[in-house]
Amino acid sequence: MDAQFWSTVLPWATVVFSVLALVATGGSIIARDKVAAQKNEEIRKLQPRTITDKQRAALIEKLKSHPSKVGLVTPLMDGEARDYAEALGTVFKEAGWEVTPVNGQSLNTFSGYVILGASDGRMGAALDQIAAALRSIGIDVRAEPVREGSLGGQFLPDTGYIIIGRKP
Repeated sequence: MDAQFWSTVLPWATVVFSVLALVATGGSIIARDKVAAQKNEEIRKLQPRTITDKQRAALIEKLKSHPSKVGLVTPLMDGEARDYAEALGTVFKEAGWEVTPVNGQSLNTFSGYVILGASDGRMGAALDQIAAALRSIGIDVRAEPVREGSLGGQFLPDTGYIIIGRKP
């Protein structure tokens, strides 16, 4: 192969290899960003549930018009759920509600949502208000029966209860 051949091939080879290097770099950047996004999502999943300042303000606004009495129930030996319940309880207190001490004696195993209940049938309006307020800040509230015998502790009359599930 003579010099003229190489003088024609080398510029083209330089262009081709430059384009390949650019594509490889772009692919590397995309892969890095995808891995970082996955890592951040996994970290977010490990973080405890919280009530943001914006959620707090919205919840107080929804609850303050008709204060009532509320109790919070968490799974047995679940510190994250208990902290979340205490944060919610603080917001209810700020909205003028009477809040009973957190009951950490639930044997329920559902996760990612809350169930509302009452010790008697007179709490329908308050439970509706709680459900609407919690849903308005993005908390998943479901209407489903609680397993019989799955809640321990004392349940007071005229009190609506928020039964908090485990963190998903």
